[in-house]
Amino acid sequence: MSSDDVLLVADDGLRVIHQVSLERDGVTIRGKSMRTLSNYPTHIESVESMTILESNVYFAGSKNDKCQGGLYSVSMETTLMECAIQNGDQSCKEIKRVSKFNELLVFTDIGARDVKSFDPHTNEVVRRAGDGCDAQNDGTGRCCSFIQAHGICCISNTVFVTDAAAGKVKLVVGMSGTLSFLYHLGLIYDSL
Repeated sequence: MSSDDVLLVADDGLRVIHQVSLERDGVTIRGKSMRTLSNYPTHIESVESMTILESNVYFAGSKNDKCQGGLYSVSMETTLMECAIQNGDQSCKEIKRVSKFNELLVFTDIGARDVKSFDPHTNEVVRRAGDGCDAQNDGTGRCCSFIQAHGICCISNTVFVTDAAAGKVKLVVGMSGTLSFLYHLGLIYDSL
């Protein structure tokens, strides 16, 4: 995971997260310094994905025999770590991947077959897409379904979600984006 000047590296062998500071010279990008940001929480064996929001690193820790896993945060300033959401609680079954979306985090809940958002300031979790059914139906918001909601990434106001078992990439957009898309599609159609 990287931002403009920081690269984060999870080392599952040593169970640590490294922070590499980057520098650019117009041609190349080089690491200029590295520090160990944090050790993994007890019993977490691997990190599924990471993202940076404000001055915190958020990562999805995998579930295993000894630990439920969940969404964890590490302060880049103090290196203090805490569990934001534990897998299996009321708000989620099993977090697979996480991404920054505006001032929120969005994540795939592979156990609940949906996409949810998390507000780190209020700790509120909201289902954004998926009805929880084991199907591959397209639709809006809670009317669509996933077989295996897996990967997630965000570009601007669009969330891309991979449904690994269905072999699909689904877009989660607000209505304003959809209306704009349809308007421009109509302009293209009218010009033909």
